[in-house]
Amino acid sequence: MEEDIDLRPYLRASAHRWWWAAGMGLVAAVVAFVVSVSLTKTYEASAVVIVTQPQNQLQTDPRFETTQLVAPPYKAFPTLATSDGLLQSVLDGFKAPAGTALPALDLATLSRMLSVSSASDPSVLVLQAQTHSPQVSASLANLWAELLVEKGNAVYNSNAQDVTVLNDQATQAKQALDQANAALIEFQSHDPLSTLQAQLGAEQQAQKDYLSTQTAITNVIQDVEGLRDQLAKEPAGQADPPADSLTALLLEIKAFNANASAFDAGASLPIQLQISGAESLSSTSRQDQVAALENLVATLQNKSAETAAQLAALEPKMMATQRQVAEVQTELDDLVRQQTLAEDTYKTVAGDLSESQVAAQTVFGMLRVGSLAGVPQQPASPRPLRNSVMAGVVGLLLGACAVFAAEWWRR
Repeated sequence: MEEDIDLRPYLRASAHRWWWAAGMGLVAAVVAFVVSVSLTKTYEASAVVIVTQPQNQLQTDPRFETTQLVAPPYKAFPTLATSDGLLQSVLDGFKAPAGTALPALDLATLSRMLSVSSASDPSVLVLQAQTHSPQVSASLANLWAELLVEKGNAVYNSNAQDVTVLNDQATQAKQALDQANAALIEFQSHDPLSTLQAQLGAEQQAQKDYLSTQTAITNVIQDVEGLRDQLAKEPAGQADPPADSLTALLLEIKAFNANASAFDAGASLPIQLQISGAESLSSTSRQDQVAALENLVATLQNKSAETAAQLAALEPKMMATQRQVAEVQTELDDLVRQQTLAEDTYKTVAGDLSESQVAAQTVFGMLRVGSLAGVPQQPASPRPLRNSVMAGVVGLLLGACAVFAAEWWRR
């Protein structure tokens, strides 16, 4: 059932009828050349936009954390380049070069004229414009590139907008600082803190003096009671020895000293002491001496009670003064804290404003025009020679196929 295919007849037919294939190829080449020459020429101009890494970054206060841009948004720029807003800006700002005629354009027509590609490097954007005029193509490509750089930098590196926002914030921060300074000055102009602190110190000193006086009186009372008890144990009617009389006199002097300290603390109850002459130290009876000591104890006890009452009356007054001092000190601390916060805020915003102003004047944006388009000298399409060669090759192949088909049909 196997059958060999013999190609020799087909090859002989092709050799005898080669002019068929050659003729069809020649006709196809001529037709393609004529059609290509008759078509309107299209010129293509290309501008290059480079996406760069940010070289300068605004350094803010370390207390405020900012989000860092890790890498430029390469995928967003081709979409931005072909967006309706940017194309409308190109349409509004384009002016045809002198000596060129351009039909009325709309977004749809302009979108077909423009194309963007990034090849293998996403940081390089090639903007291509195709029109029937070489000057118009170059102008469109250059305008498109400039507007893309301006728009992209405004979106991703808006130093001018930062300056405007920071300027408003600096104005508000300065007003807040002036208000905080004025409030602090107004408070310090009638600050009662020093007066209250002096009053509190005087009350605390008075309390200390009262406590010292009360302790001294208690000690004198104990000494007087000890001498009284000792004299009470002796037989009545005997004269008091000079030593006991002298001891009683010393106790009276001690009580007087305690009374003097009480006067220093502001006490008002005096202790009347009658000190006998030296000749009476040995003539006083024990009974009289005991009675005198008991009177002295009663007087000192009254003085101790009055000192305790004055101390008890001083305590709520001192607590009220302490409360006033705490309230005034809290108000002062709050004003100082507000003034410090307002000053720190103003310094931070003012520093950021200065850096943004410098950045807006000296730092390039993320997008830069890498190369402007030149006026193309050769049309991008149509290409008559290339089209003729391709059409001739296709016609030659079709002619060879026609010869094979005719030989097959003849057989």
